[in-house]
Amino acid sequence: MVYLNTLKWGDKYDEKYVNRLYTLLCRHLHVPFKLRVWTDNAKGITNECEIRDYYELEKYETNRVFTYEKLMLIDNDEADINGWLDLDIHINADITPLVDAPHPNITFIWNFWNSFEQMSLRPYGKGSSCHVNSSFVFWDKGVASWLRDFTITWWEQIEWTYNSLDKYLFYQHARNGRLSYWGEGLFSNYNVNGQKGLVTLFNTSHLYTNNIKTDKKHYELHETDLFVVE
Repeated sequence: MVYLNTLKWGDKYDEKYVNRLYTLLCRHLHVPFKLRVWTDNAKGITNECEIRDYYELEKYETNRVFTYEKLMLIDNDEADINGWLDLDIHINADITPLVDAPHPNITFIWNFWNSFEQMSLRPYGKGSSCHVNSSFVFWDKGVASWLRDFTITWWEQIEWTYNSLDKYLFYQHARNGRLSYWGEGLFSNYNVNGQKGLVTLFNTSHLYTNNIKTDKKHYELHETDLFVVE
């Protein structure tokens, strides 16, 4: 059994996002799995999912480190294989080879769709860089405990320094070689390089978190033709 987790709180994404994700997993993941939805509102969510209280994950009262609650899922890795998935992803093809494989370390997405030198290395010291994405993350039981322990030990400094989980992962752990990543070509960013690979991300939250203004339209999943699921 694979335990998968997703977070739904607030009103940005509705129950259709959860049900779509579950449907896509049924179509493209060919091992037994359970999808646990950590939410503050379970209305309309298919009863095929396990509902959990989102506030169980709020170990710290802060809105500074955006979605740090994902790291608290490491405490809930009862299965041999565990993962968390963002709601705003579209699974395009069979992800079984990614999921049903050894994960000797917690594995994240590396942002291959942007130039590392131009987008992250050159502005590195400005705090705007981020080449790590936490939309599709897997780990085997027990191997991610170091990340939870580090976060708890250094929480005061982390909260003061970072305003998002991905930036915390990038600046604190990626630069020290502590993370593992999926291979190139497996993931795409719809708003950068369209629908490619096994999974497509929409990756718009950073625009709201960092109050970034742009003239380019950044599409959410429900604004595209990818949202139509049987």
